[in-house]
Amino acid sequence: MRQRRERQPKPPSFPAEQMFFAAWLKQTLRETRLTGAELAERSRVSKASMYFYLDGSRIPGPEAVQKICEALHVPLEGLPTFTRRPVGVPAHKSHATKVTQ
Repeated sequence: MRQRRERQPKPPSFPAEQMFFAAWLKQTLRETRLTGAELAERSRVSKASMYFYLDGSRIPGPEAVQKICEALHVPLEGLPTFTRRPVGVPAHKSHATKVTQ
């Protein structure tokens, strides 16, 4: 019988601003004692999207940010500034948009 190799997780290769938002979101969830699934339900964002935001592979758009802040009872002014660029476009070629307020 063939032996299974232990799968090694891929190192994160996401841009810093994505990891910054993910870290902020994880810390806020810890402070409010919510799970990602509970936050997804409260903010009316899909669970899949929420887990993408939590692992840093995606940054939410302005509408999702507003929904998340409302669900967490965090004012948009208290949210760290980060940039969101189009999917699949490298940072040096994008016209990123700031996401806050």
